[in-house]
Amino acid sequence: VKLTVDRMDIYHVVGALFLQFCIVILTKGRIQAAAPPFLLSLFLMTAACAFIYLLLAVWMSVHASIASHSFGVKLLTRFVRLPIPSMKHLRSLTFKLKDFEKQGIGEMLRLPFQQGSGAKAAEKEERKKRKKFYKQQRLESRGVEETLDRYVPSDGEEEDDGVE
Repeated sequence: VKLTVDRMDIYHVVGALFLQFCIVILTKGRIQAAAPPFLLSLFLMTAACAFIYLLLAVWMSVHASIASHSFGVKLLTRFVRLPIPSMKHLRSLTFKLKDFEKQGIGEMLRLPFQQGSGAKAAEKEERKKRKKFYKQQRLESRGVEETLDRYVPSDGEEEDDGVE
């Protein structure tokens, strides 16, 4: 985007210099008095057309520079930023003490990083929570919060994720 802004600024400067040259030709440019009137009128019409063309070129280059700069700002502020989860989403992903107590004594006292039967169930539950969170976040970002219940299963429903 910066390349486009810089290019339009260069077009603006060059167009302004040519515009100044046209103004000088129209005001101080003199043709010999012996020139026929049709040649004088052709000269003045050509200079006036060049002035109008260059005036439009300068105007459009300023407009293009502003438009590309504003699009760059829009890109940086709306499309490139990552979505930030709300506190409600973060709280739904945290574990609570009652979740730990539901594991049973065998899982509480197991060796760390050793997979047990309860660990697979906890992992499956965590996967379901993450999947639900990301679906909810996608739907909310599209502005379809009212259809959330239709796409995200409730806690009582079983969701098949293809992993046995």
